[in-house]
Amino acid sequence: MIPRIKGQFDHRVRIKGELAKDLKRIAPPKFDGKTIGDGVEAWVIEMEKYFELCNMSNETKVAWVSYQLIGEAAIWWDNEKFENLHHGDITWEIFMQSFRKRWLPQLFFDKKVTEFQNLADGGMTVTQYLEKFTNLLKYILQYQMDERFHIQRFILGLRTHIGVEVDIHNSLTMDEVFEKATN
Repeated sequence: MIPRIKGQFDHRVRIKGELAKDLKRIAPPKFDGKTIGDGVEAWVIEMEKYFELCNMSNETKVAWVSYQLIGEAAIWWDNEKFENLHHGDITWEIFMQSFRKRWLPQLFFDKKVTEFQNLADGGMTVTQYLEKFTNLLKYILQYQMDERFHIQRFILGLRTHIGVEVDIHNSLTMDEVFEKATN
């Protein structure tokens, strides 16, 4: 048996206590169900960051996120849990599937895909265009298009003289395309 160093346990408890205090200070926002579209997605992203920081298991995520739901969203979740009682435990994946179905309907994603397809730099800087492109890209990743499609779509939206210059290089990655477009 390895002898315990005096104060070792106390030190770990202190660190856990400090972490708990820090986590309380940076608690993620509540979700009331009044937000739609990008605001819902932003809330989900904040929750995911918090879960990663806390190294939460999927089981803990469901319990924790239900605490973050208030108002209309809390009522929806209570009903959802009741409806799923006979199906067994509600996993994080099941929660997110139900949550997105309720708060991010397919019409929202369809609009984002259309916005993505019609995106052009329109006088934006390449950096601004990349930011808008990347923001919209997260919504269409569900279509499982490969990086080459994303690169082609990005180049099509650039001003012609920039797009031609970038396309000549036949870049292999999105990072290389961005680098060539900004030079």
